[in-house]
Amino acid sequence: METTLRTRKTLQQARLARENAFRLEMIFVALDRVEDNIERIAMRADAGGHAASPGRIRATHRASLANFPDALREFDRVWVYDNTPLGNPRLVLETEGAKIRTVAEHPPSWLRKALKPTEFDFESQSPPLQSE
Repeated sequence: METTLRTRKTLQQARLARENAFRLEMIFVALDRVEDNIERIAMRADAGGHAASPGRIRATHRASLANFPDALREFDRVWVYDNTPLGNPRLVLETEGAKIRTVAEHPPSWLRKALKPTEFDFESQSPPLQSE
């Protein structure tokens, strides 16, 4: 399934699946700047793909990052990629069982900001989390 994590529906479905003994894995991809999302979606629309308004893209971006920590809790394993450099997604975080396994040496600002107010805030862990 593909989702933007715009709503909590995916998280509710994940919880139900886990309650029924399913193993859940997710690949999460984000960009540092929502303006980059807007530009890329406009390019996709110009090439014949589907479009979305800038306002809708901004709202989806905010909601997705707000729901992201809950996804780390609900999914058994999560790989997180930063796709800020177009065409070169970089693995920046990996979790398993709601625990951070690895974090990039230089995590993007969107990741640090999304996890700052949560138990996944790797910058405030003591001792500091080892990076790969």
